[in-house]
Amino acid sequence: MPPVMTARLGKVGLSAEETFEGMCVLSFGAAGSGKCSNGGDYPTTRGSLRPRAGGGGRRPDSLTGGKCGGSMAAMRVIRDIDIMGDLLLQRLLSWLGLGILAGGFAVGLIAWGAGATEAPSLAGIVAYLALSVVALPVHELVHAGAFRLLGGRDVRIRFGYREGMLYTGAGGAVLPRGWFTCVLLAPTVVLTCGFVALGATLGLPLLAWTCLSTHLAGCVGDLAMAWEVVRTRGCTHVRDTSSGIQLLG
Repeated sequence: MPPVMTARLGKVGLSAEETFEGMCVLSFGAAGSGKCSNGGDYPTTRGSLRPRAGGGGRRPDSLTGGKCGGSMAAMRVIRDIDIMGDLLLQRLLSWLGLGILAGGFAVGLIAWGAGATEAPSLAGIVAYLALSVVALPVHELVHAGAFRLLGGRDVRIRFGYREGMLYTGAGGAVLPRGWFTCVLLAPTVVLTCGFVALGATLGLPLLAWTCLSTHLAGCVGDLAMAWEVVRTRGCTHVRDTSSGIQLLG
């Protein structure tokens, strides 16, 4: 059974929540009602598209989506990116993350050797470890906040731990690719700015730089997905999945 797509009026974001039968091509206007091509009606209450009885027919082969006030053209899955299950991709991302981490530490040591930063200390190492651990849940909370801000109240946020990674899920939410890119990049931007502000305020550039580099190394999955979203031609929307994302068009 394919997912029902629910939309918030006035927003482009869609979310996959329940199931229905029937090949539906939906359109709705100011009246707030929809029609299914198999004859069923889809009233919109508070922006949700819910099926009424009377619509049978075949199962749809693609998702539906689009802006309110116009027709919702059928969307197809262009690419499925499986971050959790693709072992080769995980290996590549791990090496990329290690490269960023090593490069960051090398730059920090060079800056320290040039007298541009504070000297390493036991207190600095403890602070680095503590901040790096705290950054993990904060990273996921920023993802959740971005999902809720851009996807609306209907987005169902969940947190979990899998394959050695903390993750934030949005229950199959579908957003325009620009908005989903913002969701993917939000923690990188927010925490990078936070570490820079920390270093400038406390006068501890080496601590800030090492924390920033470590966090950036952990963002390689988000950065890789954002890159694929931006560079994939024909992608108009992105769907969150339990193991990664789907590019839709």
